Amino acid sequence: MNESTNETPDFFLPNGALNASLVIIHAETLLKAGDVVLARGLFRKALDTGKLSYLSLFGLARCAEAEGQLKTAQACYEASLLARPRVETFLRLSVVLQQLKQFVEAVQRLREAHALNGLSHVQRLEIKNKRIEALRMALSDMDLSLDLRSQFETELISLRT
Repeated sequence: MNESTNETPDFFLPNGALNASLVIIHAETLLKAGDVVLARGLFRKALDTGKLSYLSLFGLARCAEAEGQLKTAQACYEASLLARPRVETFLRLSVVLQQLKQFVEAVQRLREAHALNGLSHVQRLEIKNKRIEALRMALSDMDLSLDLRSQFETELISLRT
């Protein structure tokens, strides 16, 4: 709300449809300010438009993550990736998977991120560092099979060189 003019943001396009981009921008601002409940409501409204669903789902995942609802966050990140695979989504999902002790899945998702087309050098380096971290965590898991342990150790060595 603009204090000087007492106007609220116009979330609607001239044709009467909800402006998903503007709603998502406001939801992001609310989420950064710590108002998860209002942010989630706006992300849902944006999702209902059918536009920019990958961003709406990503926002809903971040809301769930902020509230410690890791399974919900995982599901929303996965749905966002189905709508549009993005590095940022893969990275956030890998963090959630590690928190859920799903190390093998985290490593796999980071491999998928690395396979995306058009990655910058910085993105490739960030993915590589996250893979190294995920591999180390996976190798610390006592339930990891010998085959996977050997595969992950080899992968970790290759990433370090």
